[in-house]
Amino acid sequence: MLKEEFQIVLNAIRKIVHDIRLSSSASEKNMGLSTAQIFVLHRLAQHESMSILELSQATFTNESSLEVVVSKLIDRRLIEYVYTSGFSSPAKMKITSQGSYLLDKCPSSVQQRLMLGFSKMTEEQQRSLAEGLKVLMEKSNMSDEVTPMLLEDLATLEEEL
Repeated sequence: MLKEEFQIVLNAIRKIVHDIRLSSSASEKNMGLSTAQIFVLHRLAQHESMSILELSQATFTNESSLEVVVSKLIDRRLIEYVYTSGFSSPAKMKITSQGSYLLDKCPSSVQQRLMLGFSKMTEEQQRSLAEGLKVLMEKSNMSDEVTPMLLEDLATLEEEL
C-alpha cells in the first residue's frame, strides 16, 4: 500500500466531510436550510423553471432523494409548481421571490464548490477521480445503494427528534 497516497486520500475525505458539517451547521443555524436545500435552490435559480427530472439531472441525484428536499422547499414556499394550461398536474417548478431573497443571503454550498473544482479539472483527471472513487467504494465494501442528498438524511433525522 502506498502510505503517502492513502494519507492524501484520507485527508481529502476528512476535509470534505469537515467542510460539509461546518457548512450544514451554519446554513441550518443562519438560514434554516440544509446544504441540500441550498444546493437545489441555487440550481433551480439558474433556470426559469425545471421539471423534477431536469432538476435531478442538474443536482446529480435521483428523483426520489430530490423529492424529499423539494417537498420541504415547497412547504416553506421557497419554490412552487408551475402549471401548464391544459394540464391539471404541475410539469415544472420555479423558485419563488421569497426563495430568491433567501438564496441571495446564502453562501455557496459545498456541492457547488466541489462542482466548480471538478469542472476546473481536465477530462482525464475527472475520469480518473471518478473511477478511483468508484473502485475505492467497491474495494471498501461500501454500499452502492441510492443515497440521499448530502446531509439531507441527517437534517430529516434531526427534524424528527
